[in-house]
Amino acid sequence: MKKLFCFFAFVFAMCSLPCFFVNTQNAKAEDTPIFSLTNDNFSSSFSDSNSAVYILEENIVLEEWTPINFGATLDGNGYTITLKTNLFAIVDTATIKNLGIIIDETYIFDTTDLINVNSNFGFLAQEARASFIENVFTKGDVEVTVKTSANVGGFIGKVFDGTIINNCYTNSSILLTQTNNSIETIVGGFLGAMENSQITNCYSVPTSTKMVEVQTTLASSGNLFAVGGFVGSAVKGAIGQISNIFCGGTITTPTAELTKLYAGKIFGQVNDFSADNLSFCYTYNSATQNFVGHKNNAYTETNFSVLEKAKFGDMLNFAETYMLGGNLMWNYEFVWNTSSVWCKTNASSFPVLQVFENFSINIDSVTSGIFSTCSLSEWTGSDFVNIASEGTFKYGTRLKITAEINPNYAYYKVIKSIVKNSSTQTLDFDFAENNQIATYDFVVCYNTSGSFYATTENIQYKIQVISESINKGKVRYGSSVSQASITYNIVYGGEYTFVADPISSSFAFSSWAWLNSENDLLPATRGGATSTLNANRQINICFGITGTDTTKTYLTISNNSTIPFTTDTSGNITFTIQANFSENVCNLQIVSLLEKDSFNLYINGMLGLNDFNESVQVGVPIEIRIETKEGFTFKKWQTDAGVNLSRFIATTENENSTTLNLTVAEDFVLYIDITENASQNTDLTWLWAILGGLGGTGLVVLVVVLITKRVKRESFLNYY
Repeated sequence: MKKLFCFFAFVFAMCSLPCFFVNTQNAKAEDTPIFSLTNDNFSSSFSDSNSAVYILEENIVLEEWTPINFGATLDGNGYTITLKTNLFAIVDTATIKNLGIIIDETYIFDTTDLINVNSNFGFLAQEARASFIENVFTKGDVEVTVKTSANVGGFIGKVFDGTIINNCYTNSSILLTQTNNSIETIVGGFLGAMENSQITNCYSVPTSTKMVEVQTTLASSGNLFAVGGFVGSAVKGAIGQISNIFCGGTITTPTAELTKLYAGKIFGQVNDFSADNLSFCYTYNSATQNFVGHKNNAYTETNFSVLEKAKFGDMLNFAETYMLGGNLMWNYEFVWNTSSVWCKTNASSFPVLQVFENFSINIDSVTSGIFSTCSLSEWTGSDFVNIASEGTFKYGTRLKITAEINPNYAYYKVIKSIVKNSSTQTLDFDFAENNQIATYDFVVCYNTSGSFYATTENIQYKIQVISESINKGKVRYGSSVSQASITYNIVYGGEYTFVADPISSSFAFSSWAWLNSENDLLPATRGGATSTLNANRQINICFGITGTDTTKTYLTISNNSTIPFTTDTSGNITFTIQANFSENVCNLQIVSLLEKDSFNLYINGMLGLNDFNESVQVGVPIEIRIETKEGFTFKKWQTDAGVNLSRFIATTENENSTTLNLTVAEDFVLYIDITENASQNTDLTWLWAILGGLGGTGLVVLVVVLITKRVKRESFLNYY
C-alpha cells in the first residue's frame, strides 16, 4: 500500500512539472529588467545582457565607444545614437528597432596591422545572427582597408541564421581598399553578405554619388570579389527572401583583371534564389552594370527595374500601385506602409522612417463663438492634458481633439464633422451629449500632420403657419400665394416673414397666436407682453437671433422656453403659429388731402402705403403715425364730418411727426391735412423789391421777416 501511494505521488509530481516550468518562465518574462538610457547613463548602463530591454529617452552622443556584442532588446524610441564607430560587434538573437545610427565623421576601419581580426563591418553591427531588426537607419561614410577576408556593408557586414530585417535603410558611402590578393572580399551598399535571412522594404543610397568604391592594384588568385549596390553576396538557404528593395549611387570596381570579380548594380552575386523569393528590386542609373553580377543557377530576374529617385519616392508615398513602362511595379505581399512607417519630407529625396520625425499639428480657427472649446490635449499615460492648439509632436504621440458647442448655440447647432484640412477628409470621431461634443483620438504620424477643424450643421426646425379658418383668411410666406397652411424649414440665423390675408373685406386680421400640442393659444407678442403690435398682419420671425427691434419677433429657444413646440419621432422640432381673423370689421380709409409724396405712413408700427384702404377690427385700437417729409408741414387730422382730430395728437409730438390712436366702430375715412411750405424764392423776390423801395429802412424789415420765418419754422435761412 505504501509503494502504491509513493507511485501516485511520483506521477502527480511529474505531471505538475510542466506547469511549474511554464509559470517560472512567465515569471521570468514578466521580471525582465527595463532600462531607460540617457546621455548620463548610457555608457555605464548599456551592456550585452541578454535578458534586458533598453529604451532610449533622448538622442545619444558618444565621444568614445567600443563596439559590444549584444543579445537583448534595444528600442531606440525614435531617437538616434551619434558616434565615431559602429555600435555593435556581433548581434546574436537580439531585437533592435526604432533606432538611428549616425557616424558624424568618416570612419577609418583599418585591419592591416592586426592579426586574426574580424574584418566584417557595418555601422549598426559587424554581423547579425538570428536577430530581428526593424525601423532602423544608419548614416555615415567609412574607409575600409583590409588584409583578411571581409564582409562590408553600410548597414551590417553580414547577416545569417534567420535574421529578419524590415523597413530599414542606410545613407552611406563605402571606400574599400584591398591589400591581399588571396582573400575573399564582399561589399554591399546595405549588406556585405546575406545568408538564410529575410530582407523586405529596405533601401541604400549614398551620401554623395558613390555607393561603393573598391580600390586594389592586386591581381586576384581566384578568390571571390563580389560588389553590389545593395548586397555583395546573397545566398538563399532555407528561408531566404529579398523583396521590395532599392539601391542607388555608382558602383566602382578595380580595373585590374580579377578572375572572380562579380559586380552588379543591385547584387554582386546571387545563389540559389528563385523568382518567388527574390523580386521587386529597383535601382537607377544602371548603365554601367547589370542588375546582378553573377548567379549560380538559371534564375531569371523578376521585376528588376530602373527607377529615378523621384519615381521611387512617388511610388512609395502616393500610389497603391505604380506603372513603369506599362508594367505594374508593386508587390502586394510586401507593401511599403506609408501611413505609419514611411514618409517623405522636404529635407530628403528619399522616404524616411516616420518614427524619427516630428510632425506639426494645429487646430484651425473656427467660426467665432460657435465653439466654446476646440482644443488639443496630450495623453500623459493616465489622462489627457490640455496643451496649446498647435505644436510639433514626435511620431507616436497620442493626442485628442475636442470640439464643444457653445451653450448659446446648443439649441440650434450640432457638430457635423472633424476634418483634416489638407485632405478635406472627415475623420472617424466620437460624439457625446447629443452631438454637442466631439472628440478625435489619434496617434501622430505622417498622415495626421497638418491642420484640423470642426464643422457644424443646423438642427432641423420647422415652423407651421396656419389659418384659424380658411373661410376667413389664409397665410403666406412673403410674396408667395396665400394658403391654408405653410410648413417652412427654419435654421439658426434666419429671418422669415409671414403674412395673414383676410379673404374679403368682410373679415379683418385679428392676432397671431402660438399653438401647443393641445391647440391652446398663446398670444404671439412682439417686444413685450403689453405691445400692441401683435395685431399686425405681417410678422417677422428672427430665429436664433436676439435684438430690440419691436417690429420683429425674436424666437430664441434658450430664453423663450414658454413658446410651445412639438417633437416628432425623428427629433425634429416644429413651432406652430396661427393667424386669427375677426368677423366684426369695418373699413378704414386714410387719404391725404395733398396729392404729393409728402409723408411716410405707419400702421401699428409697420410702414404702409400712403393710401390705406383695408378692413380693420371693430373696437381694436389702431396706432396711426405719419412722418412728414422735408418741405411739408402737418396741419391736422379730419374726417368727412369735418371733425378736427388734432386733440388726439400726443403732447410729445409736433407737426412733423404725429401719432393718432384711433378706435373705429364703423366704416371710417381719415384725412391727413398737410401743407407744402411756401416758396422761398418768391419770398426772396418780394423782399428785394421792398428793400429797393424803402432803402435803409429795409434792414429793419429784414430782421422782422427773419424772426417771423424762424418762429414759423420754415427754414427761411436755408435759401440765403
